[in-house]
Amino acid sequence: MTVKHTVHRLPLLLRQFALFLLGFVVLAPAAFSTTLAWDANTETNIAGYRLHYGTASGTYTTTVDVGNTTTGTLSLTSGKQYFAVVTAYNTSALESLASNEVSFTPASPTPTPTPAPSPTPQPTPNPTPNPTPNPTPSPTPNPTPNPTPVPTPTPAPGSVSGIWPANAVPALADSGADSSVEVGVRFRSDVAGTLTGLRFYKAATNTGLHVANLWTNTGTLLATANYTSETASGWQTVKFASPVTISASTVYVASCHATSGHYACDVNYFATGGIDTPPLHAPSSSSVSGNGVFAYGANSTFPNQTWNAANYWVDVLFQSATAAKAVAVTTTTLPNATTGIGYSGSLAATGGVAPYTWVITGGTLPVGLTLNAATGALTGTATTTGTCGFTAVASDSSVPAQTGSKPLSIVVGTVASPVSLWKGVNPTVADSGADNSVEIGVRFRSDVAGTITAIRFYKAAANTGLHTANLWSNTGTRLATASFTNETASGWQQVNLSTPVSIVANTVYVVSYHATIGHYACDANYFATKGVDTVPLHAPTSSSVGGNGVFQYNANCVFPNQTWNASNYWVDLVFQPGTGQ
Repeated sequence: MTVKHTVHRLPLLLRQFALFLLGFVVLAPAAFSTTLAWDANTETNIAGYRLHYGTASGTYTTTVDVGNTTTGTLSLTSGKQYFAVVTAYNTSALESLASNEVSFTPASPTPTPTPAPSPTPQPTPNPTPNPTPNPTPSPTPNPTPNPTPVPTPTPAPGSVSGIWPANAVPALADSGADSSVEVGVRFRSDVAGTLTGLRFYKAATNTGLHVANLWTNTGTLLATANYTSETASGWQTVKFASPVTISASTVYVASCHATSGHYACDVNYFATGGIDTPPLHAPSSSSVSGNGVFAYGANSTFPNQTWNAANYWVDVLFQSATAAKAVAVTTTTLPNATTGIGYSGSLAATGGVAPYTWVITGGTLPVGLTLNAATGALTGTATTTGTCGFTAVASDSSVPAQTGSKPLSIVVGTVASPVSLWKGVNPTVADSGADNSVEIGVRFRSDVAGTITAIRFYKAAANTGLHTANLWSNTGTRLATASFTNETASGWQQVNLSTPVSIVANTVYVVSYHATIGHYACDANYFATKGVDTVPLHAPTSSSVGGNGVFQYNANCVFPNQTWNASNYWVDLVFQPGTGQ
């Protein structure tokens, strides 16, 4: 048979909807289906609607995108109770909060329409004053299910966000009867904005009048509103008559006054951590002198007591004062990799709400390299040569998450032995003129262990006299020395060390030579803003190693520990990498 559920046609507002089930009509004797209907939004940029349903209140296991229409037909099992909500999305891919929840049970037909049962108000129990909320079960500390992320942009000004996702539900929705009580949550925002209203999670037995209140953390009432047109259960929402402006990084309290208890209560929820849904945060209980909060009273009163760091499932409707920029991956290129040598690269992004979560799609990283999803760091040791293309995707911390992506690639080659900092590159100023006897050099490090087999420098034709090569630790211990012989008139000169010197990975050393009459190569500001990276060798920027290049005047060889204008004196080495890190 076909079952049609007709629904009150009320206007829907983005992020806030109303949906009420009236009844159903039997149309056919075979197939069981249910048609739900709702009024269209008044906004002109609505792109469509999504119908979410399942067999448990607040848990919607199936989503149907019905497009830009105000009805949806579901194929269901006869005799089973279902629960459904509707959301809308606009042309900017922003999705609303869920509507109120409706429930229904497809059943064998009768020849005439049968009204769907309306929720029967539960009688208010005779409250017995109780010094603290008294939930009976001991739920797990973190009952909020992980919602399926929706890759839509961060809410812009005019959109509304909350501490919890629209489909979050308590582990304990009904803590039992109690006296009139105010229950709430302490929260803060990273940015200034306005609160347009509040919401709370309601059990079916939580009947009676409910009042929303917003307070400073010291108890000044900022806004209040009565909940009206509530559904039988689930999230209930109310708007303030006037939005309330809140300051960044300031703690406030949002609360709900319930007359008969039966409020949601998940104990120890804030015991070891808070909830972070940037820009909103509900801090841990220990960090704000207690979270969630309550106070008993026949009327609304500031809730300043706590019990077992319980979450009473009160939320806010927050509108940011500034628009969030779109997430964009800013990394344009990645360093090449070399087989057998440790790799280091990183991904970066801007916009949205940091921190970001990283994934690789549309390809793969080179074998042996891995991505740190939290930091964007790419590390490891490549084992196979070739070019690997992939797409790097960054997701921000907003709800729903905003994403940005960029296609990138890493080229993996084999190391050329020997390796030097410079190959096929010459100075801009090969002859800086006459000078006194001086030791000049460069600080360097290697990603991998290996041996230094030779030292070299670039010579101008006027740079005559004796030249002596030296290798030092970064603290001035001389590790090797050798005299240059059989020099050419100009260009690169090289002397082999009688015994290769082993060096340790990721350790700074100094290689230098002694010139007696000046006329050395000197390119000023060479290391001022960037270093030299010839994997696995690196000559760092001057600021990152306490100065690069280095010099010291003396008639004899001496450790060069002075710098001038981050100059490059064009001293180099020949390095034989090891087979591992």
